[in-house]
Amino acid sequence: MAKVKFGNFDLKPEDFDLQVDTPPTGFGRTGFIYQQISNAKKKAIEMMTVRIGPKLESPLTLEDFKCTKEAMDKFSGKHIGVEWACEKAGKAQGERGGTWTIIIDMDDIPEGATPNGPDRPHVGYSYWYKANNSAFNVGRVNGHIFVNEVPASRNLGERAL
Repeated sequence: MAKVKFGNFDLKPEDFDLQVDTPPTGFGRTGFIYQQISNAKKKAIEMMTVRIGPKLESPLTLEDFKCTKEAMDKFSGKHIGVEWACEKAGKAQGERGGTWTIIIDMDDIPEGATPNGPDRPHVGYSYWYKANNSAFNVGRVNGHIFVNEVPASRNLGERAL
C-alpha cells in the first residue's frame, strides 16, 4: 500500500511504488529526486508496453513523447516538463484501426486541494484508443508510479506549451 498524505491508496495493477523509506537528505537529495523521476518515467513506459505494446505499430519509447505542459522546478527555479504526450498508430486495420493517445505526467496534489487520484507525488500515465469504428475503442486507463518527491507538478503553476 503506497503512503499518501491523507491516508492510504490501494495499489491497482496499473500502479507501482518506487518510494523509499529513508530518502537522502542534504547534498544528495536533489540528484536522488531527479533519478527517481527518470526511473519512474521508464517504469511507466515499461508498464504501458506490457499492456498495449503488442497493439502498437512501433515500440513505445521516451523519445516518442513531446512536452505539452511545464511548471516551475522548485530546485532550479526554471520551468521543466510536467506532462508529455504522444499518439501512436495501432496495428489493427480497417474499422479496428485507429490511434493510441498516451500521456505521462508528474503530479503532486497540494494540501487543501480535492485530489482526483492519489495525493502522493507520482509520475502518472494514461492511455486510450480511438478506433475508426467506436465499437473497438479502448477507454482511458490511468496508472501511477509513486515517488518520494517531484521537483514540479501539473497542479502547481503549470503552463501549456
